[in-house]
Amino acid sequence: MPEFGPAPSDESIERERERWIETRDTRQRVKDVIVGVREPTPIAALAERAACSPNAARKHLSELADLGVARRWTDGDRARYARNDEYFRWRRANELATERTSEELLDRLRTLKSEDEAFQERYGVPTPDAVSFPPDADHETVHELWETTGEWASIRRDLGVYRDAISMARRKRDGLHA
Repeated sequence: MPEFGPAPSDESIERERERWIETRDTRQRVKDVIVGVREPTPIAALAERAACSPNAARKHLSELADLGVARRWTDGDRARYARNDEYFRWRRANELATERTSEELLDRLRTLKSEDEAFQERYGVPTPDAVSFPPDADHETVHELWETTGEWASIRRDLGVYRDAISMARRKRDGLHA
């Protein structure tokens, strides 16, 4: 595994943040932030990360939710937002359906299925979430399990994306809208 260099200095992190604030408008910064947020997060916290006011964040988050990029949860008067993973899955599938031939999509799907089956056989369970970590495992074993189950989870996620892409490609081929 590659070694990472020393952590960047606080000064260089602050310079990069200032450059980000200067070169991105408020809407772009709010979008940059929400794309990286997977757990429902209050508007104030998102506004702080995006270096804007809560009102500006609320406006842009509401737009992004309307577009499907973000998801909104409400608890009374309080709203929380996170990225909408389904939007990003659809977007990736649409890119694949546009950029690849049906045969390329089918070939990759077959490869992914084969890799998924190999993991199922290796661990004797149907999904990566079902893999048990031995209670007495050493650090190296735990690290390997995290790495391989993460790879397996990516394969299973890609299986869904490629299935969606194949469906989209077929609808486009048949003259239907994706």
